Amino acid sequence: MKKIRKADLKLLADTMQIISKREQSRYVGGAFYYSEEGAFLGKLGSNDEIRIVNDATFDSLNSTYKCNFKIK
Repeated sequence: MKKIRKADLKLLADTMQIISKREQSRYVGGAFYYSEEGAFLGKLGSNDEIRIVNDATFDSLNSTYKCNFKIK
């Protein structure tokens, strides 16, 4: 395993874009939604769950999530 040095972290910080906590929560964690037939519908939020819902419920949650968490 490679040892991580301060210089490596500095290079990473200079290379990568800084993202907000809100943006981080969109990529790390989140509830994974599946249909009753097992089809993946999408991922929302910042919690760590698997939920089985119908398409209409997911669409409703998805539109609510987008309204409450717009990234500026």
